[in-house]
Amino acid sequence: MSTFIKKTLLGVVTWLFFTSALFASKPSIDNLTVNDQGELTAVDADHPAPEHKKNVAFSSDSEDDEDGASSALMDGNWMLKAGAAGIFTLNSGAKKINKHSGEDKAAVKNGMTGLLALSYLSDMGFGAELSGTWPVKIKQDFNFGGQKVKDNFKYQQTALTAQYHFFNDTDMVPYVGLGASYNYFKANDLTVTQGADTLIFKGKESNKIAPVAQLGLNYRIDNDWMISAAVNYTYLKKYELKYNNCVGSTCVGQTKIKRDYNPITASLTIGYSF
Repeated sequence: MSTFIKKTLLGVVTWLFFTSALFASKPSIDNLTVNDQGELTAVDADHPAPEHKKNVAFSSDSEDDEDGASSALMDGNWMLKAGAAGIFTLNSGAKKINKHSGEDKAAVKNGMTGLLALSYLSDMGFGAELSGTWPVKIKQDFNFGGQKVKDNFKYQQTALTAQYHFFNDTDMVPYVGLGASYNYFKANDLTVTQGADTLIFKGKESNKIAPVAQLGLNYRIDNDWMISAAVNYTYLKKYELKYNNCVGSTCVGQTKIKRDYNPITASLTIGYSF
């Protein structure tokens, strides 16, 4: 065998040896991972690094993170909430009541009711909520035809809001929302005496669509339960109560009551995630 062939074979064997050794020492792509500092590192196949769970909406480990604070997320993307709500107003307003009474002072009182809500939250912090209050009687006092009338009307609100939650490393997550609300009114029957006549005003139903803004805070109890506090501001501008004008059993014409009314709904609920 010639010297050239011997050198060539020796070179090929040497190249194969070093090449096989080099690839044997290199980790495969499947064994590569990125550490917390953003560096590419190899993982021993026999001792793989612990897998980091993805932070999905309302989902978290019950254990604390490296900083000792648990993330305020839960096990499911959906949340069913129920609780109490107070309906308040910053303005009662004085508006004309038909053409009879001119400018009459009016006082619209506050009311307490219940609230039910269904929420959805994505792992990016964006969410949506459909909420509704139980119908509640709101008291109102006003002058009508020279008489002071103590009355009430039935009010109910259903709201749909788009939300954004500010995730952090605590169990408390604030959020904001903006959406639309459906507002239902049912006037109560009124009886007013004018001279020898007894006027009966039969209450009718009315409704109005209005924008609503929301500010809230979620507090995680555990992976399934959460307490939520929220304040909704509804810009109704005015509410309108409608009545049929009746004398005895005969009804002719209609009376409308319009007043400034921008209700604030403050709620405290407990929720379950699923």
